[in-house]
Amino acid sequence: MLNPFQWGLEKFGIKKPETLLKVTEDPEEPEDLEDTDDKERHRSHKLVSEFLLENQDDELQKEVEKAIEQTLPKKQSQRNDAIFPLCQWLKAIPEIRNLPAKALKPIVKEWHNRAYPFIGTKNFTVTWADFVHGWKRVEWPKGDVMLSLAVKRALAGKTVLPEAEEYDSEEAKLLLKVCYELQQGVGDKPFFLASRDAGGIVGLSHKAAYKLLEMFIEDEKLKLVQAHTTTKAPRYRYVVN
Repeated sequence: MLNPFQWGLEKFGIKKPETLLKVTEDPEEPEDLEDTDDKERHRSHKLVSEFLLENQDDELQKEVEKAIEQTLPKKQSQRNDAIFPLCQWLKAIPEIRNLPAKALKPIVKEWHNRAYPFIGTKNFTVTWADFVHGWKRVEWPKGDVMLSLAVKRALAGKTVLPEAEEYDSEEAKLLLKVCYELQQGVGDKPFFLASRDAGGIVGLSHKAAYKLLEMFIEDEKLKLVQAHTTTKAPRYRYVVN
């Protein structure tokens, strides 16, 4: 069983649960006499990390699994270029983005295990060092992942926004909730939201969606930090206390 607490994750204020989640492993592989020391790398473990053990959140687990699967290199010479996208993807998940890199070591180890057959650099230390370097340098999380998560969370309705109830339009309520979730995803930074994306989320034209965003600014729900350019969507900040 892959036990993330072997990395000392209680240091991050996470209490070890009384019962660990069950981990399904592949059947024992026959020992390779030429590669005995590396046989553990070829086993596929179900991802377990401290925040999953604490929350036992299926949706969160799915997002982490997706981050691993979608960033795996497919052939040699792609390992290094694939690590920064992994950092960006994980940074898009609010529960993870503020954790120190060392808290995510079980995830990186799992990524390396799955990438192992396709990479030339077999030493995990190199992959871990590259991740630590990249994690500190992610300025913007992966945008499409962050937007997708924000929409899912807004639709789930777990967060109650009293400020959204002043609107009698379901489209406006949903869009404001998405803006709120986007802000949660980036912390104190402003978030990007194109009017075409906003319109697609709530089923309106991009012009109608832009008018709603303008309305939120006028109603002091949002602040426009930077107008759109030819290459970047406008940046907003959710300002309701």
